[in-house]
Amino acid sequence: MSSDVPTPESHPITVFGVNESAHKTPGMLGLTFPPGMREIGLEAGARWGRRLDADLDRLRKHHGTNRLASLMEVSDPHPGAPVC
Repeated sequence: MSSDVPTPESHPITVFGVNESAHKTPGMLGLTFPPGMREIGLEAGARWGRRLDADLDRLRKHHGTNRLASLMEVSDPHPGAPVC
């Protein structure tokens, strides 16, 4: 895979935290792109070469993630995104 394609090793998955005052529930609420995304994007030639196992492992061990909720619709045009 080309070195310009983001992978779990070159670009570890990140989580953008939502301030607790905004969601008013205990614990952290975070947003990220779909773990394991592998595609050539429709916009601006975006490319992804992620691995689901590596992304989920990092979410669990580094960010303390124990629940995931997908906000993608089945009709979203992301052919490389995993369907969980």
